[in-house]
Amino acid sequence: WDLWEYVNNGLFYPFEFRLFAEDLRKFGKESKAFVNALEKIARGRNISRIVLDPISALAAGAREELVIREYLREIVNMIEERFGATTLLTCDIPTGSNKLSRFGFEEFLSSGVIVLGIIRFYGKLLKTIYVRKMRWSKVDPSIYIFEVRPLEGIVILEPLSEKMDESMLSGT
Repeated sequence: WDLWEYVNNGLFYPFEFRLFAEDLRKFGKESKAFVNALEKIARGRNISRIVLDPISALAAGAREELVIREYLREIVNMIEERFGATTLLTCDIPTGSNKLSRFGFEEFLSSGVIVLGIIRFYGKLLKTIYVRKMRWSKVDPSIYIFEVRPLEGIVILEPLSEKMDESMLSGT
């Protein structure tokens, strides 16, 4: 995608936000301090979506699960209250894990969970996607194959089960 058109028209504002050790010593891991800093960066723009990618970076350094859970919950709630924005959270999952998130509770903060994966299929790596949860919506439980294509973006292909059925029928 050519995101520059959106940047130039003021519809997309990417930025990297880092909590430096000096700030952590000064403010601690305060959710309010994080959202205040986010407001400064936003500078009064009318923001409809905020992406936190990945949220595990926000929890770095915190040791207790209860503290991490409350910290992230407060951030998501404050963003919704102050900006009225939809918050999109990305979360890395440890390689080889069957968990849905790094800490095990991020999916409870979310209205929806979309899981991306990679599987090995006859010597090739296939990218997979499925909707694990979407509050207030009925979801298709199928796992789909997808590709990321230039100029098209994410293209959802056939269900993984069809690909597997084809290989069983063809004997390959």
